[in-house]
This record gives sequence, C-alpha cells and structure tokens, in this order.
Amino acid sequence: MKKKKVCIITGFYKPGYLAGGPIQSIYNLSNLLNQDFDIHIITQNFDLGAEKEVYNVETNVWISRDEGVRVMYLNKRDFLFQSRKKCLEIQPDVIYLNSFFATTSILSIFYFNYLKRKNKIKLIIAPRGEFDPGALKIKKLKKSIYILFFKIFSLRKNNFHATTALEKQNIDTVLKNNNIYIAENIPKKALGSIERVKEKYKTTLLFYSRISPKKNLKFCIDFLVNNKFSGEISFLVAGPKEDFNYWNKCEREVKNLPENINFEYIGSVKHDEIDSLFKKCHYLFFPTLGENFGHVIYEALASGMPILISDKTPWENKGFQNGVFTNSLTDVNGFKNHLEKLHSLNDEEYKKLSENSFSYSKQVIDLKKIKQQYYKMLEI
Repeated sequence: MKKKKVCIITGFYKPGYLAGGPIQSIYNLSNLLNQDFDIHIITQNFDLGAEKEVYNVETNVWISRDEGVRVMYLNKRDFLFQSRKKCLEIQPDVIYLNSFFATTSILSIFYFNYLKRKNKIKLIIAPRGEFDPGALKIKKLKKSIYILFFKIFSLRKNNFHATTALEKQNIDTVLKNNNIYIAENIPKKALGSIERVKEKYKTTLLFYSRISPKKNLKFCIDFLVNNKFSGEISFLVAGPKEDFNYWNKCEREVKNLPENINFEYIGSVKHDEIDSLFKKCHYLFFPTLGENFGHVIYEALASGMPILISDKTPWENKGFQNGVFTNSLTDVNGFKNHLEKLHSLNDEEYKKLSENSFSYSKQVIDLKKIKQQYYKMLEI
C-alpha cells in the first residue's frame, strides 16, 4: 500500500537547536511516523537568530536524513516565497504548517486554502502554544490584526493540531468553528535517571529555554532578588538570547542578587549535550507564561530532575509524588514555600524525589495512544 505523503513546512529544523521545542516536536514526530508516512520537511538553512551561520548542507534539493525523512533546506528568501511551490511539486496528501503566526505560515494558509477548492490536499495548522493567553499578549496588536483578517477571509473550516485539551480550548476561544484535532506532543525517549548529589541547603537551579518574555526568565531573577534563602543557591541559565532588550533587563537585575546566590549564563546548549547539563542541576526553574507541552519539562523529569514551574502548562502538580511543583505567577509566596522545601532536602530525600520524577515520566506517556491520535489527524 502506498504511503500517504506529508509535507511539513517549518521555520527551523535539525541540525538546528536554538529554536528549541518546535524543532524537537517535528523531529520526534518524524521518528514516530516515518514507517507509515512518507514525510518531507521544508525548512530554512540556518537556526533561529543565526542567519549568517548557514548549515553545511546543499540547498534546494531533497536530502535524506537518518530519522527516515527527506528535508529541503532553503535560504530565507526562497523559504518565504518558494516553499509552497516546492511543497506542491511532491504532490502531498497532507500539508502541515508548524506555526500559525510565522510569516511563511500566514502566506501558506491563505494560498493553500484557495487551492483546497481545486484538490483534496488536507491542510493542518499547528500553533505550538501560540494561542496561550500569555503568548497572545506578546506583539498583541499585530496578532490581533492577523486574526481579524483570518476570520474575514477564511471562508471554510480549517484543521488545527492541538497537543492538549487546554490548547484546543485556547484555539477555539479565539477562532471559532474549526476542526481541532488533539494529538499529544511526542517526547524524547526517557534514557534513564541521572545520578546527582544534593547537600542540605545547597542547590543548583536550572533555567533552560530561549531568552524571551514568554519564557519569563526575569521572573526567576526578580524572585531570587526579593526573597531570602539560607545556604547557597546556584542559578544556571542556558538558552539563546532571542530578545536582546529583554536580556538586558534580566542582566541589570542580576546585579541585585544577594551574595549567596551565584548566577551563571552559559549560552546555547545543543540537544545532545542536555544530559551533561542536567547532571549539574537539581531542579528546573521554569515559570513560563505558557507551554502546550514543554519538551524541556518532560526531559528534566525523565532525567530524574524535579521541576518548579508556573501553572501555565499541562503538567499536573503532585509535588513530592511526581516531582512537579506548580504555582500561579501571582502567588510568589507559593513559589517561595516550594523552593524552601526543595532547597532543604538532603541527599537521601532528594534521591527519593528524583526517582519519583523519573517514574512519573515513564507513566505519563502512552506512545501507542499518541500514534493513533496522529493517524486520525492525518486521515484524508
């Protein structure tokens, strides 16, 4: 039986890593589905914020990759204006846009919707958390204008990919009367809990994400400035500086940290270096404004690292039972209470909590169920 052909248009892909979760989402999707679908990916030949550092790959040709997909890398101009043409040349059954607000996605949505009158290509839009209330507040005017145009000119139902029931609700709140499929994010396989040593009142916190308002690094710094903790806390920050103005605000606030808190920014970390980074840290501190999944959250848990996060994610707060500690961003005292308890753990207590985190990461993912969800979404 001939495989259905799926063409994915996404701004960034492997070997890139600076764009974070969206790259990993498509990579994991490819690994899960490549036996049953003929997957083609059209992307740019550079990573997020690194236009001058192009990959050492041939452009405008299909390249077979180890994960069983074919990828075409384009320069920025060709990606913006030629990606739709390149996509249609392979005669796909399904076109999957890995963003709603990206410029290429905006052009593609209107173009492919027009073509739907002439053929049976199925178009799927994956917003990747872009409809989270916190995310919508960033560049709010531009997004509001585009949403208005979308509602006016989109004369028929569109297909959306949501990864959680909450994301489906967020999409439906803004854009009524569309077909919204729920297919959960596909995580990286848990490789095993990482051994760490934890001394009482000696803790290393990790923030690992793009430096941008949505990821909320400044909240972490302000929190550590305005609350006193005993002992020693090291705060390790890893990730690309996506928004330099925001980074400058964070950097200014770092100067106000108390003497017992050591701050270190280590820059971008490649995905295959995550385990060595995680080994240095006890807890992920990630008060994000909104995530529809958060690959770094899952990968932290899968390494045995408990997490201290905002309640703007789908992860269930069970504290010491599963290593997930969540709080409202308006409840600073709640964050403080959690961190004080976590900071006070000795090595034996920490190892038990770490094991609970790892066990939870294995229980929470059902790949067979997830695969069925994607099959249903990709049906013609």
